[in-house]
Amino acid sequence: MATLRRILSLLIPVTALVAVPALTAANKSAKQAEKLAGNFAKIEEARSKVKEALEDSAEAGKAYTLYVAGKVEEGAFRHYSKLLGINRNDPSVDRTKMADALLSALDYYERSMRADTTINKKGKVETRYSERMAEWLNAVTPSLYNAGVAYMNKRMFYPQAYTAFRAFAEAPAKYYYHPGEQPMTDSVQATAWFYAGVMAYNAQQFRKAAEAFELARTMKYPKKEVLLNEMSCLSQIAKEDSTLTDSLSRRITLLAASGHERFGLGTPIFIKKYVAGLLYEQRPDSALRVVDRSLEGASDSGLLHSMRAALLNINGDTRGAIAEYRIAAAHPDADVETLKEGAKVIAKEGITRLDSITGNRKAAREERAAVKEEYLRPALEYAKRARELAPDDTDIANTIDAIEYNLH
Repeated sequence: MATLRRILSLLIPVTALVAVPALTAANKSAKQAEKLAGNFAKIEEARSKVKEALEDSAEAGKAYTLYVAGKVEEGAFRHYSKLLGINRNDPSVDRTKMADALLSALDYYERSMRADTTINKKGKVETRYSERMAEWLNAVTPSLYNAGVAYMNKRMFYPQAYTAFRAFAEAPAKYYYHPGEQPMTDSVQATAWFYAGVMAYNAQQFRKAAEAFELARTMKYPKKEVLLNEMSCLSQIAKEDSTLTDSLSRRITLLAASGHERFGLGTPIFIKKYVAGLLYEQRPDSALRVVDRSLEGASDSGLLHSMRAALLNINGDTRGAIAEYRIAAAHPDADVETLKEGAKVIAKEGITRLDSITGNRKAAREERAAVKEEYLRPALEYAKRARELAPDDTDIANTIDAIEYNLH
């Protein structure tokens, strides 16, 4: 107790150089509310008195008024807690209302502590209510996480669940928090930040979500979703503010690189975003090196061969690109982009070769036939497989038309 008193005297800022008015100067409504605090049957009356006191500009910012407001909400929270202590499934307890009371008490008490300073006759800082408020806030820290869960279960994502999870995650940074009494592991704190991010993301509060995901990630939240969600948030922010596109793209690229390193090809979006980011930065050679390194440990990956084909094509190596597309398209699970782009690149090369053949002698006819077999017929096969996956894609339909025209 003595230690807490010393900490409070050091950390609470001095906001006045003269003594604040005695308790007798407090608003009458606040006094009445304090008498009702803890009597759940009178909770609405108490809240009404608090509202009256807070509407008085002369009283609204005073430590006592805010302390009473918090004490009323603390009483409501204690009532719900007592019922759940008797029956954890008590149907009369609305857990979201319980969470409302907890968060309201937290807000009022923290505001009261900021105002709760006086200077005694010896010129030393004294506090009247802070010690009690600090002890209670420290004791109920775990309940903030439970409040977030209660809100989340009722789909009250933002601001309710977000606020609760964030308050829990921020608790260790508060001067009244005692880790010895309410230990919080880094993994639990990281999880709270992650859920705070999810709640904000669901409300399209992308900046707040990105901040929460970043904090979860730096605290070693283990799941890949923290990276994927942060990347998604940054993409959305870039759409909202194009002036941030370059800086956010760099961050997304770094996150994708980290994700690829940690989770490998089991989550292919990481290497796709990584390579796309390097291309955005006009670093195709670096992108190719990333793919080549990945191929060293996964030479049978159709995705990597497809990506390598696209990069070689960008670099002007048509022959290399065609060879890679053939490998990628040979996979039975080749995706529509691999098949479509492979068909286009191979068909284009075939048509170019056909156009370069002149005359109608036997040798020319045989050369044309060979080109059709080597380029156009495989391209047609890939295009038709692509059409099965995306029957409404007009680009694929146009490619098929062009190939069939040149086959006859």
